[in-house]
Amino acid sequence: MARVNRRLILMNIGWLPRWGYNQNMTGIGAALLPYALACGVYMVRHRERPIRPVRLAFIMAILLQTHILSTLFAVLALVPFWLVAWSVHHVVSACWGRPPSP
Repeated sequence: MARVNRRLILMNIGWLPRWGYNQNMTGIGAALLPYALACGVYMVRHRERPIRPVRLAFIMAILLQTHILSTLFAVLALVPFWLVAWSVHHVVSACWGRPPSP
């Protein structure tokens, strides 16, 4: 019986360290995701300048350096915000990050 227990422990010992190693900063990426979504809410609420390029670039750069899948989630989550801001606001150039021309 002791041999069987020893064999089971040795068979499963690689799974635990591998699981911890494969998390790859998922928690940090999930913690930074609301900041990217706050940029999306800002896009919809502010008519004159819906996109703050420096803030959005800073958050996306941190996300990209931390966790690539969280960056993909942020981009996919920001697309609907951008589409709503683009359709609601009549200043189309502001949704591309440029100030409206006079």
